[in-house]
Amino acid sequence: MSSSYRAPQWPQRSTNDPSSAIAISHREAARMLNVSERTLFEYRKRGEIPHKRLGRRVLYSTVVLARWAEDKALNPPVKRPERAEGGDA
Repeated sequence: MSSSYRAPQWPQRSTNDPSSAIAISHREAARMLNVSERTLFEYRKRGEIPHKRLGRRVLYSTVVLARWAEDKALNPPVKRPERAEGGDA
């Protein structure tokens, strides 16, 4: 009697498609959001973008990033007019 057991095949993640991952690196997140790494760092520093630290690494959830980007697109920040100097009101 011969056994023809085959191990299950797990789906392979394409290394070129960060959106198929659960969590992605800083560089991949910047690429996904179409912003510079510096801009993403500024968002993170100001606490504007959700992220997690794992030791020295900073990781971003692809699902949370997609929701964050959608929310930003639907609700863009409102710029307040600057006050004129001089004090005359």
